[in-house]
Amino acid sequence: PLFRSFPIVRLQEDMASLLVSFNREKEQLEADLREEMRKVEKTLFRAEKDHLEELKCVREEHEEMIEAVRDSHRIELDDERAESARSQARLNGEITYLKEAFDTFKKNVTE
Repeated sequence: PLFRSFPIVRLQEDMASLLVSFNREKEQLEADLREEMRKVEKTLFRAEKDHLEELKCVREEHEEMIEAVRDSHRIELDDERAESARSQARLNGEITYLKEAFDTFKKNVTE
């Protein structure tokens, strides 16, 4: 107790107390920082997950639109093929008619 009255001893005790206090505050700040980092990581993970889900939905919508366009083109192509087949049948019929008419004409001329 006699030495406590010396300014150096009090200064050392004050510094020791400040160091303990500083270390506690430092540990608390580090713990708070770890907690905030955990929250940020969790938020980023959730945002990334939501973004990936949104991209998946957009991709599915685009695939549906592409399939609809393909279907539309298939229908148009099928219609064009059907029209082409009808035209070919008409031409074949006309060719047959003309051949028969020519054969009849040839037969009438030769008789």
